Order: sequence, then structure tokens, then C-alpha cells
Amino acid sequence: DPVLGRVAYGAAPAAGERRIATFHYGSALAAGGGGYDRSASLEQLHTVESVQGGAALGPALGAVAEGGEVQILDSYPYAAPATITVTAPAPGAADETVVVEAANRQRPLLSRGGQVKLALAANTTLVLDGLVLAGAPLVVEQVADTELRTLVLRHCTLVPGITRETDGEPHAVGSASLIVLHPFAHVTLDHCIVGPIVAVDGAEVTANDSVIDACGASEVAFCGRPLTPGGPLTVSTAAERKTGDGLAPGGHLTLAACSVLGKVHAHQLDVSDSLLMAALAAAGDPWTWPVWAERRQLGCIRFSFVPPGSRTPRRFHCVGSKPADRPAHTSLRYGDPGYMQLRRSTVDSIRTGASDESEMGATHELYAPQRESNLEIRLDEYLRFGLEAGVFYAT
Repeated sequence: DPVLGRVAYGAAPAAGERRIATFHYGSALAAGGGGYDRSASLEQLHTVESVQGGAALGPALGAVAEGGEVQILDSYPYAAPATITVTAPAPGAADETVVVEAANRQRPLLSRGGQVKLALAANTTLVLDGLVLAGAPLVVEQVADTELRTLVLRHCTLVPGITRETDGEPHAVGSASLIVLHPFAHVTLDHCIVGPIVAVDGAEVTANDSVIDACGASEVAFCGRPLTPGGPLTVSTAAERKTGDGLAPGGHLTLAACSVLGKVHAHQLDVSDSLLMAALAAAGDPWTWPVWAERRQLGCIRFSFVPPGSRTPRRFHCVGSKPADRPAHTSLRYGDPGYMQLRRSTVDSIRTGASDESEMGATHELYAPQRESNLEIRLDEYLRFGLEAGVFYAT
């Protein structure tokens, strides 16, 4: 049953037997873990440990803890390790970075029931590329020093809602997908799809061509540590909303060509060519503003959609003050083919409102308006007299 994703067998599989299914899926975004071409982003390191067939990742990760690459060769499901450890490289080592990446056009699924902790030594870098992580958040642990830790997520998916139900709906709305507890950490998201982010004050989070999806405009997409003492590291819970307990502001958030679904509370904001789709809850929302920057004298928001009533640094060529200036998407549910794709009914101030007259948001680099204009010019130039041409979209 390809619609509901069910398979019926005449007899139960034997113990240890694995059934393999080949399938294809569509997406408007070349972002997140996926089987598209990622050859331009793949790392080339000296030490390479290959893993395939769903084998344990622990031995390979241990072999490259001081520097090297773990390459996953297929799209099998894997058990995510409880901890990924990166130690300081030896002097003169050939590789100084630890990379865990999927082979080109592969989409391995890493799953776990608890947190995946990243234990990074001082001044080290961990790169995750082409992976899908479900069932657990990534956690950059706090360390009692002031040294830099760097995490790079490239073409990765940290499933919004932690995992999905059988009907495609999020399992845990409001639970963070990425938790950054070290105040001197730098995190880069490059062509990623992630759920809510918790980043303590001092942490730097930079995202480009990515989606931060809290599964609802009134949910929390970015903030700091919850202020409830001893509370769980979730972004927003019903108990916190009911009691009025707030959330501390997150660190410095920088966005370029990103789509953010959910509220944002950061110490500093720098945003360009992005969509900040946030809204206060209809009743009982403890937040004062949907997008909230503590330090308004620093940072800038340019060529972006900002919801009305936001408290932001200075803006340049932004939209959102008029009721008609609202983005409309084919779908806001992760997993749908039209996920985060702007509808043609969206106003031109958003569809062509980026700094280079392309779309705002995660579909910016598709340059759809420019492609349409180029096609219409060429069609008009070469059509025979008396003929007319139109553009009809397949999706």
C-alpha cells in the first residue's frame, strides 16, 4: 500500500531476516537528509572508516575520535550512538576534523530513544553531513571552560517533532531537536531541516538555506534554556504556558535564506532573505512579541518577512506590516512534497522580495521568479505569430 506505507507478507519474516524496499519521494527543497546530489559538499579526509548494512557506528566513531571520517555507504537504518566523542588531534595529525557523512545520494536514518550527546574537546570541530536523525535531540554539552566548540550540520534533518506518527503528524510538538548548552559553541546549519533549537546565551547559531520548524507558528522555534528549575529541556510545554514561566533568550541567531516556523527569542538577530512565520497564541500566551530580540541596537533584518508586533533590530526592505503581505505555502508539514514551497498566490513582495529579487525563505536558491521570467522572454521571442504560451506547474 504505497499511500499508507504498509506491506503485507504471506508469511512472517524469519528471525534476523531483513526486507528491503526501494522508494522515491519528492521535495521542493534540496535541503535536509536526502538522496539528491551532494557531491560538492562532501569532505575528503585521509582517515576514512566505512560503515554499511546497519552496522554499529560506535567502533568507527572511536577510530576517528582524533580526526577522520566515518562514511555511511547506504540508506539503511542505524542506531544512533548515545555519545559522539571528539578529542584533540595529535600534533601534526593529517585530519583535525571529525566528519560523519552519508555517501552521495544516500539517506541513512539514525534513530535513538534518548539524547545524542556531543562531547567535543576544546577547539575541535564535528561535521555531520547527509544524515536523518529521529527520536532524539542533538545536545552540545556544557563544559567548564571558555574554549570554542564547533558543530557543522550540512544537508541534515533533525526531524521536527522528534519523530512522526503513522499519519505523518509530529510526535512531540515543542521538543527541541538541537540543544546547545555550551555558551562558547558555534553551530552552523547548511541546507538543513531541524526542529526547535535551544541555544544558551553566548552560543552562535548560523543557518543558511535551511528550515527551523516548530510545527506551528505559535510554538517556539528558537530560545534559550527554560527558566523552570530542573525542568525538562523542551522548548515549550503546556505546564510552562499555563504557569506563565518564561524562556530565557537564546544566543546570537544569524539567518540567510531560511524559513522559520515558530516564535523566536534571541539576544541578537541578524536576518536576510528569510521568512519568520511566528504568531502569538490566541489566548494565554506568555510571550509579548512573536519575534523578540533583546539587543535591538545590534544586528539587522533585511529583505525578510517579519510578523507584525515583533521587537527586532533595525529593518531594511522588510514586509509583514500589511495584512495582505503574508506567505502562503503548499504545505507546512514535514514530509509532504510541497513542504515549505511558496504558492504562486503569495504576494510579489515576498515571491520576489529577496535582495536579488528571488523568493524569501528556504526556496530562495531555486530562483523560481527568475526562471519564470527567462522562460517567458524566450517563449515570446521564438513563438510563431498568433500563438500564445502559458506556464503550467507540475507541482
